[in-house]
Amino acid sequence: AKGKERRLTRGLRAAHPAWSPDGSRIACVVTETGSHRIAVLDASSGAHEILTPPIRGREYSSLSWGERGILAARFEGSSRDVVLIDPGTGVETPLVAGDADERDPRWSAGGEGFFYASDRTGIFNVYFRGVADSTDLMVTNVIGGAFAPVERGSDLLYSGYGAAGFEIYRMADWRAAAAPAS
Repeated sequence: AKGKERRLTRGLRAAHPAWSPDGSRIACVVTETGSHRIAVLDASSGAHEILTPPIRGREYSSLSWGERGILAARFEGSSRDVVLIDPGTGVETPLVAGDADERDPRWSAGGEGFFYASDRTGIFNVYFRGVADSTDLMVTNVIGGAFAPVERGSDLLYSGYGAAGFEIYRMADWRAAAAPAS
């Protein structure tokens, strides 16, 4: 390998990195005193600031940083929800919350919304929520499960679960397949 790697953190127990839109900072999840917290690192120096308070039992994962803030899956007790974290203040706003398990949030390429996986029907599928109107579209309708969506142009990649285990799937023109979620 020609690239040189450089360790940015020491002792933070950091995971789930996500670049800021301008590439100058990195959001990550740090584990301390029985809880997860969101931190922001300077991409050059590694200096960090903790954004969220320590709440025992709270867990974060699957960060995605877009122009509107940091998306995260947050677990507290019984299910995961999608929250938006303001990188300047650490204030959290629940975006998708309820009895279902919502996870793997990812900003769309244009930032007009985000994808996430939810088991609201009893099977994990990928959904898209527009930020302008909070309307949910069901993007996949699979039998086994669909997780970890990533948009590229008009295509959507996701990790699908079936009889053979996890596989990567590509959906061409995902908007044509999406339908209003019930």
